[in-house]
Amino acid sequence: RLKTALIAALPSLFTCVMIVVYASLIFALYNAYDNDAWKAAISVLALLVKVTGNKGEIKLVEFVGDGISVWMADCMLFAYEFSTALLCRVLQLSIPSQQIAQLMSLFGCILEMGVRVFFFNNYLKDGLRKGGKWTEEEKVAYRKRGMLRAQDGNNDMVVEYLSSAAAVAILIFAVPTGALNLEASQAVDRSQIFSVVLFQLGP
Repeated sequence: RLKTALIAALPSLFTCVMIVVYASLIFALYNAYDNDAWKAAISVLALLVKVTGNKGEIKLVEFVGDGISVWMADCMLFAYEFSTALLCRVLQLSIPSQQIAQLMSLFGCILEMGVRVFFFNNYLKDGLRKGGKWTEEEKVAYRKRGMLRAQDGNNDMVVEYLSSAAAVAILIFAVPTGALNLEASQAVDRSQIFSVVLFQLGP
């Protein structure tokens, strides 16, 4: 039972590891130099880490398979997507230059959309290659894979709005009080934060 529980917890543990990576490494790199180009580059790095980790999270949920229920798999995917998206949004909204911050927001939108389309097309191609010749196990595995892909896509759309709203709330209300010191918003005023987040959500 302990082994089964540990295996089932792998996706959640992976999410925790990714949060630690962001908090201890990516945010530290972001604050290493007070330069717009540097901060933009680290924001891109954060997005790439998020996208790559998303694939790893899905693979772990697939690996766990029958050890968790459908709703639990959905919760795990949502937890990863929301936590990493929130940290990425904080970085993007904290870039001092409004123009660069808007550019990074647009780039992130295009990158994530492109990645989703790419992996969904791969899923469809894998199904078409079978030409209707499926074993029962392959049918079940392919159906579960499609279900996870659909869940992840739906979570991504919801998280896009929730993470942006949460990032704005953190930067405006929590960071100035010192209760949550992210050291990534010192040069950004409220009007710029709202402008950038609206640019983020528009597309």
